Amino acid sequence: TDGSGINSGDILLADTKDRHPSPPGIFALDDGFGVVVKRLEFIAYSDPPRMSIRSDNPAHASYELPAEEVRVIGRCVWYGRRL
Repeated sequence: TDGSGINSGDILLADTKDRHPSPPGIFALDDGFGVVVKRLEFIAYSDPPRMSIRSDNPAHASYELPAEEVRVIGRCVWYGRRL
């Protein structure tokens, strides 16, 4: 939102071999509603395991899902945008 983060239309590169959010970070994922790019983190000591899914955009609320319902595509490692 302040121009320093990922914006709509940016090109992202995701490491598809890194699909485990430990340490937490920015990931491409399918949350059952669609493919999104969000901050992903395991919720400590949750049983069954759950994930916190957060957006840097304040217009989008954070939410939690069971880990088994989240398909992690890969950790975002680079982004670029059109000048």
